[in-house]
Amino acid sequence: MIEAVDLSHTYGSAGLMPTAAVTNVTLTIPDNCFAAIIGSTGSGKTTLIQHFNGLLKPSSGKVLIDGEDINATKQTRKESRRKVGMVFQYPEHQLFEETIEKDVAFGCRNLGLSDAVCRDRAREALGRVGMDFDEFAQRSPFELSGGQMRRVAIAGVLSMRPSTLVLDEPTAGLDPRGRTELLDLLDALRAEGDTIVLVSHSMEDVAERAKLVFVMHDGKLAAQGEPREIFMDADRLRAVGLSPPSMVLLAEELAKLGIVVPRGIMEVDEMKEAIITLMRSEGGTNEQ
Repeated sequence: MIEAVDLSHTYGSAGLMPTAAVTNVTLTIPDNCFAAIIGSTGSGKTTLIQHFNGLLKPSSGKVLIDGEDINATKQTRKESRRKVGMVFQYPEHQLFEETIEKDVAFGCRNLGLSDAVCRDRAREALGRVGMDFDEFAQRSPFELSGGQMRRVAIAGVLSMRPSTLVLDEPTAGLDPRGRTELLDLLDALRAEGDTIVLVSHSMEDVAERAKLVFVMHDGKLAAQGEPREIFMDADRLRAVGLSPPSMVLLAEELAKLGIVVPRGIMEVDEMKEAIITLMRSEGGTNEQ
């Protein structure tokens, strides 16, 4: 479990104007949860998540993992990086080894584990992202498609066996198929017991996948709750610079035409069924 308690972070050094990036954020991300952090550009999302494994140290407040302050000692900070794996935007840009096996095992080797253990972990991690070790291990990562390269980069984090995976805009730049495959992968990892923390500008992705949503605005936590609760309040989303998911926008347009569907619909199939039900109730046919 990750907890932020009155967490604040200010950028700036001697001679420079201090800039508050995160201010008094308190939140809890439970174990085995698919959580999402949303907010407009500059809202503090990336700064916030960089505290979750000690990449940044709070100016004030605390970050707790399983109840322990990760910044209490150097050892607790180091341990937090074993528990919380971070995947930044365009993680494939961080690939550099000559083979996929070496790239995936790089973080494992940095933990001081043996070559044999790291090879076993690379095999396991590639399997978890849907890539056969025997087929891909000795290939260059630069021969892969964009989606495959991103999977390899994620496997490199998984090889260190974190219990929580934090991803900053992991679907950026992917085509629709690649985006769906990656989100399906994250769902599968959560089903296996991992905690997923997704930072995203895609309200559709968040509405369809997340179970808990945190909204950041001007460095502060503006709202938190289940996706339906967050996205039903379209005016509040617009006030913090976010566009509601497409199904919420469609419901608004239908309402202007006098067609009122149930509130809280987030997915296309739900909307389809709601519209069919309305048509039937008004004397329509199945073909309509």
